[in-house]
Amino acid sequence: SILLRGGRASPGMVAMCSETYWIIGLTTAIILVLLSVSSSCRAAVAAVQDSVQPEDGSLQWTTKTSVYVSIWSLLAGFLAALCGIGGGMIMGPKLLELGCLPQVQSATTATTLFVMSTSTAIAFWVQGTATVDYSLWLGFATALGAVVGKALVGWLVKRLQRPSVIMFLLAGIIALSVVVMSITGLIDVVDDIVQGNDMGFRDPCAEAS
Repeated sequence: SILLRGGRASPGMVAMCSETYWIIGLTTAIILVLLSVSSSCRAAVAAVQDSVQPEDGSLQWTTKTSVYVSIWSLLAGFLAALCGIGGGMIMGPKLLELGCLPQVQSATTATTLFVMSTSTAIAFWVQGTATVDYSLWLGFATALGAVVGKALVGWLVKRLQRPSVIMFLLAGIIALSVVVMSITGLIDVVDDIVQGNDMGFRDPCAEAS
């Protein structure tokens, strides 16, 4: 869908901001919502039919849980694409709240974050917002950090025999991110005010018209 619609940096098969452009985007969103609802419903139905108590650290799928996870997953993806944050910052605490073990939560959010980050990166490339050389460099650096971090955290959990280490690391990362993003955001706002830059919303189709 992203490559089909294209953007400012990479023209697609349809004109940017045309009726077909928006129809393709809306259709993609509807399909993704239907897939999410279908998967959640199948998990809930299977849990009821099996009548088996879930293992420790796994979700107990019910209709309420399915709706809860679907809504928060949608919110995590929206905020990740809009603000450039990791969706794991949102889904991690929610999965822990639902009773997932820290190891299960970490693996689940890492998998979903890979898919979400990849699609978001492609969207930014197509729009010309992110340069390819910087993106590739940061991508390789992030991948290396993920491998090293996974090995280090796994070693700490085995050494200390405390999976809660993952929870404390997650809490620390979220707290640090809030502080850093607040400071950088405030600095950017002050700079824009001093320089007299326009801080209003811009027409996403302005350059395409």
